[in-house]
Amino acid sequence: MNSAYRDWAIACVAPVTPARDRREVHSLHPIPLHRLTDPDVPRRRTTDDGRPLLQLPLRRGMVVHPPTGALLWRFREVALLGRPTRGRPGPVRLHPHMSRSPVL
Repeated sequence: MNSAYRDWAIACVAPVTPARDRREVHSLHPIPLHRLTDPDVPRRRTTDDGRPLLQLPLRRGMVVHPPTGALLWRFREVALLGRPTRGRPGPVRLHPHMSRSPVL
């Protein structure tokens, strides 16, 4: 892992005490940054109609889908692993219950 990216991510996340605006955020779920780099994150599945679906299993009983999952996937790739995401296939599908594609 590139230490410049790791230090930036920790400096931005560690000193902050999350607070939510109940009108906009349903719940907060603290996840250690290292969990985003575990080998089982992300995982790709196929929907019933054959489309690819990105999933981020972040803890027991919690799987995040795009668009939030897409944002976390890009953060993982760029900030934590130092990998470019431009020009690479990325997470382009929303959870099957959502109707539109995210703009990435």
